[in-house]
Amino acid sequence: MFDFRAAAAEVAEVSLTRVGGSVAEVRETTVRLIGLGRLVRVGDGVSIEIAPGRQVPGEIIGLEPSGAIAMAYKPIDGVASGARA
Repeated sequence: MFDFRAAAAEVAEVSLTRVGGSVAEVRETTVRLIGLGRLVRVGDGVSIEIAPGRQVPGEIIGLEPSGAIAMAYKPIDGVASGARA
């Protein structure tokens, strides 16, 4: 029998953090994000604004001293420098 109490205890230890940044540079399928601080890690999920009220999901795939590189899961047509992420 599965021990749901142990699984629930592990889930309770998961920390969910939401941080905000902005798009600094756009390339074919990636964007460079700034303003995310040291809270993001490679593999973290990200939401990239492509138009007011429209976002596409993505993932942090690299880190640089000035920011993070994210790969979008969907086309990023319309994303602009300064857009929220």
